[in-house]
Amino acid sequence: IGGGIFPGEIMVLVGGEGSMKTSLALHAADHYIQNVGRKVLFLSLDMPAYQINNRRLMPLLGCNEKAVIEHAAEDTDEYREAREERKRRDRGRFKVVHGEYTVQDLERIIQFEAPSVVILDYMTAVSGFDDELSTARAVTSALRRWKREFGCSFLVLNQMSEIALANQRKGDVGTGRGLGGGSLRRAADVVLELLRDRVEHETVSGYSPVQPRIVCSVAKTRRGAAGKHWSLHYHGETMEFLGTATRVKLRNKRNAETVYTDLEFPE
Repeated sequence: IGGGIFPGEIMVLVGGEGSMKTSLALHAADHYIQNVGRKVLFLSLDMPAYQINNRRLMPLLGCNEKAVIEHAAEDTDEYREAREERKRRDRGRFKVVHGEYTVQDLERIIQFEAPSVVILDYMTAVSGFDDELSTARAVTSALRRWKREFGCSFLVLNQMSEIALANQRKGDVGTGRGLGGGSLRRAADVVLELLRDRVEHETVSGYSPVQPRIVCSVAKTRRGAAGKHWSLHYHGETMEFLGTATRVKLRNKRNAETVYTDLEFPE
């Protein structure tokens, strides 16, 4: 979609709440572990570790998070089997750390864990600063240094500002504007923007659920795919991305109440 990233590069994933940034990051982690076989460190400053672990069990159990919790409470055979399968797939190469951390704390964790990929969820939740702009500038400066010193790739999740969300709903899509200004965007090698659109219309190999469409727009890349939009295929109940996408194009559709961002399929 965005041309991928190489060791020592930064990818930023920008989106509003409910745009499935964390789910897409977890899909990327699983894909990397299965195909490359090196360590992924997930720094969760927003969601507790048990919730991340539940998210990763949902596709294996074929159910939503509430049902996973029920399986865990009853310690069902299916739950134990899913946990064992997750361990088998991970092979000790996925580590999640959660809590309130400063930039210095994160640096020590990365240095200790020595991962190949670091996922930071999310940037402006880093502790020790008075406002989002100061946080973004300090974390961006640290990321520039870390990618040189540690040689790992970074996938950074960033929330969208209210203004950017309002503009996104009006059709201003693909700008990649996140909280904390443009410092991170300038430092990034790839910026992807997620949009939760209204209803999915696709039918691909028997896949045709009626659910919100998750659209990924390439806001920035160094590999020639900037400005493209993709509808990402996923299962809503398990929040599992399928690893496939359909190219779409943008159009505005207005009614009496609001301005929607809709997407129509190319010929």
